[in-house]
Amino acid sequence: MGTESVGHRSRTGASANLQRTAHVGWRLEQAADRQYMPESETTTADWTVAEDAPNVSTMRFEADTSSLYDATLSFNDTDERAFRVVVDDGTDTWTMYLFREGGTDDRFVVHVGDPTVFGDLTDLLGSSSSCEVVSDRGIVDIRAETLDGTDCPALDFADDLNGSVSIRYENAYNATLDESRIVGSYDIVVNGSLATNATGHPEDFSAPGGTDPTAQAVVYSVNYRTSYERETVRNVRDGRYAPRDEAYP
Repeated sequence: MGTESVGHRSRTGASANLQRTAHVGWRLEQAADRQYMPESETTTADWTVAEDAPNVSTMRFEADTSSLYDATLSFNDTDERAFRVVVDDGTDTWTMYLFREGGTDDRFVVHVGDPTVFGDLTDLLGSSSSCEVVSDRGIVDIRAETLDGTDCPALDFADDLNGSVSIRYENAYNATLDESRIVGSYDIVVNGSLATNATGHPEDFSAPGGTDPTAQAVVYSVNYRTSYERETVRNVRDGRYAPRDEAYP
């Protein structure tokens, strides 16, 4: 984070000043298709992707439908066996499950909330907290609130949480069956200084150009203050500029 101040004074006695503070964030990306695991790991079930993030911009997940848990095998076990993304503000949590409805046409299913409150898979799929698409590969865009480009209002979590959040992946791997619960790619951009390892990058990620997943430092947003003074007139304005749309502003 850095602050810069720029001032200007004219011959008439007026003055203007601009102060800018850039906030550094991170782009956490898995560009190649692989398990949703930390760098060099292949059997991690649960891990924290980001902690203490005041804001989240991009949250995009892409995965092969065939890699997801098939809820038709045992719907009552979906909450324990399906891959999930958990966003937590320290008091409340928002949980998104990704799984499939197996059959002649595999359906990629997104569900927000506890699936055990539904009596069966049919009830869950008919609820407003779920979205589905028949596709070999699904794309979940939380910022746009879409599944494969189609509106999915259940993906809005901005009003459910407050303050800085952590993002976790859970059930990425099933040790009993020795199989992953999701294979694909993802792209997440967060604001804030995350805990880093010896290489200066967030833990569990490598530097850009290294082994997926990678972490790239970015300018997330800029806070600014402008002031103008002339004789007895003084005007001060504070603002924030974020170059990206946000899923969690």
